[in-house]
Amino acid sequence: MDSKPYYPEKEFMDTFKQLTVRSRPWEVWKDFITMFACSLSNPLDKTNFNEREVSYMQIICNKKYSPKELELFPKLAGYGVAAYIKIGNSLTEPMSHSDTLENYWFTPMYFSDV
Repeated sequence: MDSKPYYPEKEFMDTFKQLTVRSRPWEVWKDFITMFACSLSNPLDKTNFNEREVSYMQIICNKKYSPKELELFPKLAGYGVAAYIKIGNSLTEPMSHSDTLENYWFTPMYFSDV
């Protein structure tokens, strides 16, 4: 069986670029991270559910993205690129080996052994 190699990083970037036609990449990234974080947090932490839901819906309803573009955001999350993101000002506090993990967000694929 001849199988084609799968490159999730490329798929992620190709999909991401489709969202940057009318919006700046930084804005798309910010919106993606916000929606993804809300999607991961809301089922688990009900204390801040309403505040996160408002943030999520502001992005969905602000008409910045077309319905077709909005369908791309879950695809970005689904590519499962293993990653971690430091929360805070990475210019004044860059990542270092001595960091604690409390200021990092991890994608689900980061924990996978696949």
